[in-house]
Amino acid sequence: MKKYLASRNDLGSAAEIICFGHDHKRYYFATASKIYLNPGALGCYDLPIARYAILEIIDTEVNVMFKEVPYNNKSFLLNFRSLGVPEGEFLLKVFHGNQHLNYM
Repeated sequence: MKKYLASRNDLGSAAEIICFGHDHKRYYFATASKIYLNPGALGCYDLPIARYAILEIIDTEVNVMFKEVPYNNKSFLLNFRSLGVPEGEFLLKVFHGNQHLNYM
């Protein structure tokens, strides 16, 4: 990859590495001139794992390393119900894979 890119290509962006989120799935794909990267969920996942990525850029080479860190979310899951969040059970199922049921 070039360090600097003066022309716009692909989606009209001069960026060579496009990082995005909000979708909790991990994505990594590349075209001839771009890398698209979403490391995945940082908390909203069916396991208590925070996922992230590290980009290492040396000269024209880009290395992507995916990392996962386990964390304890038991207190959050047990106290979520007490917040009275509308559709709370649905949210726990969709965003946390019903992990709270492990503690009931």
